[in-house]
Amino acid sequence: MVGLTLPHYFNLLLMKTSHFAWFFFVLLGFLCSCEEGTDDPIAPVDTFESGLTGTINSQQLNINAAGIQSTYFIDQGETVGALEIGAQLPNSERLTFFLQEAKAGQISLTQNFPAVMGANSEGLRLDSSETKNEEARVQSTPPTFVKYLKSSQTYFAVSGSLTVVIENKNLTVTWNINFKDKDGNTFTSTGTVKVKNFDANKKAKSEINSPTSNLTVASLSPDYAKAGDQVTITGTGFSALKSENTVLLGSVTATVIEATATSLKVEVPENALHGKFKVTVLSANAESGDFFFIPIVTELDKTTAKAGETVTIQGNHFDADKSKLAVKLGEKALAITESTYTTITAEIPEGAVTGQITVARVGKNPVEGPQLTIEEVVPEPELMGPPVNEIFEVVSGDLEFAEIFTNNTDYGSVWHMFMDQGNNFLYAVTEKHLLQINLSTRNVKEIAGPNSLAFKRDIAGLPGVSTTPPAFFAAPDGMIYGYRSSFAAILSQNNVFKINPATGEVTAIGNVKVDSGASMASMFVDNSGNLYFNEFANGYRVTSYDANMQNKKELITDITGNLVSGFIPTGENSFRVSRGLLISSNVTTDYQYHDVANNTAGSANDWLPNLSSLRPSLGHSTPLMIGFGYTGGDFYGFATAIQESDDRAYASYPKLIYSIGVQNGGQGNFVKKGEFNIIQQFTFGSEPRYMRAYPQSSYRNAFATDAQGNAYILLTSPLNPSTGSEIQRGLGGIYRVSF
Repeated sequence: MVGLTLPHYFNLLLMKTSHFAWFFFVLLGFLCSCEEGTDDPIAPVDTFESGLTGTINSQQLNINAAGIQSTYFIDQGETVGALEIGAQLPNSERLTFFLQEAKAGQISLTQNFPAVMGANSEGLRLDSSETKNEEARVQSTPPTFVKYLKSSQTYFAVSGSLTVVIENKNLTVTWNINFKDKDGNTFTSTGTVKVKNFDANKKAKSEINSPTSNLTVASLSPDYAKAGDQVTITGTGFSALKSENTVLLGSVTATVIEATATSLKVEVPENALHGKFKVTVLSANAESGDFFFIPIVTELDKTTAKAGETVTIQGNHFDADKSKLAVKLGEKALAITESTYTTITAEIPEGAVTGQITVARVGKNPVEGPQLTIEEVVPEPELMGPPVNEIFEVVSGDLEFAEIFTNNTDYGSVWHMFMDQGNNFLYAVTEKHLLQINLSTRNVKEIAGPNSLAFKRDIAGLPGVSTTPPAFFAAPDGMIYGYRSSFAAILSQNNVFKINPATGEVTAIGNVKVDSGASMASMFVDNSGNLYFNEFANGYRVTSYDANMQNKKELITDITGNLVSGFIPTGENSFRVSRGLLISSNVTTDYQYHDVANNTAGSANDWLPNLSSLRPSLGHSTPLMIGFGYTGGDFYGFATAIQESDDRAYASYPKLIYSIGVQNGGQGNFVKKGEFNIIQQFTFGSEPRYMRAYPQSSYRNAFATDAQGNAYILLTSPLNPSTGSEIQRGLGGIYRVSF
């Protein structure tokens, strides 16, 4: 502008200004013509964008619009719908918000779904491509929830709050919520999610996919188990968080071991009954089919039985409905007559044999119980002697008699006997035979005979009774011990032996000869193999030897007056030595006993005060003891006396009266159980004579008891007092007395 004067400059500026003003007004007119016919103001620019920022379990989240999807569920006629917002997170994780009503406000979350479920556990959720069944769709809008899919688990928020803000068509949710993992640990999530034009993608509410809320139990595996076993419950709607599943069997809680959304592994509880498992998740309940316990068999009420008898099985987890149970003995089915939860009573059928008892629920595998031994039903043997009512006459008490073995057999008369309680065997000793009588079957077996060393006579022709072995004992080692009569072994250096009852083999023991003198011949063998005898050698005494008849030990010495009248076994290592004969009220010597245990003898004790109650009520004043027994802690006593109406001496076979009694627990007085007479007679001379259960001499055993408390008495064959020979063969025998 060099050379221009001020006036020229002003004129030029005015000219340019006028041109600019003209241009401005022309542009304004153009714009006004473009908006002609409208009254709206100019719209502002919208900068709202969909996205998500926040944290979950300490993980930072920042998701743009491409990772946000939303669906607005609304039916015709409604003004407010439900909204589902999904955010795709890194590592294929996903966060979903479901608003029951898409409107502004504050929402407090309450737990309506299991805290933890499997990744694909959607319960009622079915894609429309898979089904057109409208009944499978939800019938009502689910409550508001937030779920987080991570790896193999789906987590539902258990608490927290959501704040919803809506501006025009843009929706913002700010959240602060809590989750729990499958171990019950809490983790949190906070943040904000924005959705632009939130109602743009509309669907009917019938298209809502509900999280699992339909709790079902489909199966049990196994459905037959015992307490402590694990059972898998399969179904839908469970929680993978164990503590959110409550399982009961009846009213008893079952511990949840493992949990997923579709299966629960639980431990079968103790003290429960057959029934259904009830599963509770939050407020939903479902029941399984029937579960049954495997029966437990503990014991039988008996170890032996016969066909036609019943056996009671004791245990647990049986059934009050007997038709639900099956009992077998081996392969033989038993008819159940009665059952409870803890007992089953069944009948033994014909043809049953010894075997294992098994119990099962019908259609299930059996459980094995104890063995049941079936006894052969042995018919009552024909009587070999007279009827018992022609032999015995009961005076008092509830006494019953039964024939066991008579003297009219080819074996000859029985002179004494002894009991093996453990095996229920009674041994009978005749002149030339040792017989084993099985009291359960009444079978008779010869253990030793005339050619056995046990019955050997050094000199032939001696009277039979005097040469019979005077004492035997069934020992704990299963052998039978005895010794030969001093008359039979008159030339021998020893007379003690043992017999194997299975083979009959006899073995001589040691180099000692035993003689009981005038005492009752008795012996005992303990479980260490020590042998005990009552001996006469420079006086009467009780002695013991080791298993080889060496190391002699004198236990009771200087026995005078009251001779040893018997050994009474009381245990495997103990027995009682009785000393005496008469139990009359005017005797001048006591009836004494010593208890021997573990090869040591106790001091003498007076037994007469306790025995006095056994005196027969109708007898003379000179009653005497015949023998003793011992069973289950009780002592049994057997006494006799001459009838008051008969004045003859014992040697003349007068009529005797007998009494049997028991000293309970080995304490106090004997309690009399009954009295009886033997009325069977025989002919000898001009006077009637009576059979008797009384040994021909004081060193023979004529009384015994079994393990059940039955007594056995021996009616000895009568002997000629002058010659020692039998007066009338075949009379007498062994009889059982029950009371």
